Formats: sequence, structure tokens, C-alpha cells
Amino acid sequence: MKVLTLGLASVLVLAPAPTVPVASGQRSAHESAFSGQPVPKVSHQSPTAVTCESDHADSTGYYPRNWSLRMADPKANAEVLLKSAFERQRQTTRWAITLRGEEASVVSGQEASAEVYRVVRRDTRGVILVSVRHGAFGGTVQVLTIDPLNGSFVSSDTSVGPLFNRATVWVGRCY
Repeated sequence: MKVLTLGLASVLVLAPAPTVPVASGQRSAHESAFSGQPVPKVSHQSPTAVTCESDHADSTGYYPRNWSLRMADPKANAEVLLKSAFERQRQTTRWAITLRGEEASVVSGQEASAEVYRVVRRDTRGVILVSVRHGAFGGTVQVLTIDPLNGSFVSSDTSVGPLFNRATVWVGRCY
């Protein structure tokens, strides 16, 4: 899926440079055909609702070698492991997105209530929505992108906190 290649590039840009050496020649790649339907309504400036879904996720990041020690004394237990996975999810996650002016209301299978995203771009070349959140366990930047020409959808989530420094990218379609 060409979108996946872009998603992986986003992960590489958003994730910090690995401090764990990668074995020489170690590489993982995936490519498959994508056949989505155009969703031109998302590029118009009038209020619009669209549903997007994904059952594929790619995650990479740094996780503590020992979670309980890390929580007890983060400075003394800074050792982490680099972990990555690309997998089909057990359940499809859906995002209900309502675009209104410079804001978008997004409800996903991961959240119980609507999150407010900033509309960074909304035209025939694409839609970009951004959300930045801070909480007790760190901060998160979420970016949702939609290609109106073929309905492809990418959701990226980059988070840092005491339990991880990671990025996850979901790829799917909108309708």
C-alpha cells in the first residue's frame, strides 16, 4: 500500500533516532494494492461528516526493560528496549470525523468522547488534522490525514512519557 510507505516515513521522521544498533541488512517492508473510493466532500469548506476505519497498525518505539522499576525510580531505571510491529488488528477501529471550519470533532474507538483537532489543511490535495494533548503519563501528538481522491486514511500517534517513547500509525480508508 503506497500510503503505508508514507506512514512509515512519518514514523521515521517523528520517532527519535535509534540508539539501539540495528543488525546489518535487517529490513522489513510491505506493499499491497489499495482500492478506495473518492471522498470529495471532505475537501469542501462546508460542515462535513466522514467515517474512517483501519485494521492495520504499525508501532515502533522505546519501552522500559522493567516497567515496575521505571515507575518506582525513572532516573535510576532509564534502560529501554526498541520494539516494532506491523500487524492486522483483531478489531477494526473507526473514526467519526465532523469537519467545521478550522476545527474537527473526532470520536474514535479508542476514546469515549469527542476530541477536538485543528484543521491544518482542507482542500482537494488533502485533509490534515492535528491534536496535541498533555496528561499525567506524558504528551501525545496525533495527526489524521485523508486523501479525497482515493479515500485513503492515515492516523499517526506519537507519544512520550515515563512508560514509552513511541509512534503508532494506522492505515485505512474513509467513506
